[in-house]
Formats: sequence, structure tokens, C-alpha cells
Amino acid sequence: MTDQGTFFGKIYVLQAGGVVALDSRPSDAIALALRSGVKIFVSETVMQNAGFIPQRLNQQPSQVAVVP
Repeated sequence: MTDQGTFFGKIYVLQAGGVVALDSRPSDAIALALRSGVKIFVSETVMQNAGFIPQRLNQQPSQVAVVP
């Protein structure tokens, strides 16, 4: 996240036996992760500054993996 509040995303892809990191918009990275059924990792700083847990009746909040 920049000082202006801009978020950046990365997509990690296995390719030819190695891992390739691709820059992306967070919304695109989230959309691909949801469609692919893979984990979404969020930095602790982003969660502290912009994260929230939606309050819904009779439901538990989703689990989010936070990375330091």
C-alpha cells in the first residue's frame, strides 16, 4: 500500500517447475483466486489499515490468511 492508499496485488503461478510472480490489481488477483479455489494472502498492514469483518446475523466471519 502506498502513502496515497493505493493497493497492489501479486499473483504467484507455478510455471515450468518454478514460481512466477505477476503484478496485478488486487481485485483481479482476488477474482482469479476465488475462481481457482486457491488461498488469498493479505499483509497484516493492509488488514490493520483497511480490513474489516462484516457483521452478519448467525454467521461466522470468513477465515483470511494474514502474512507478516
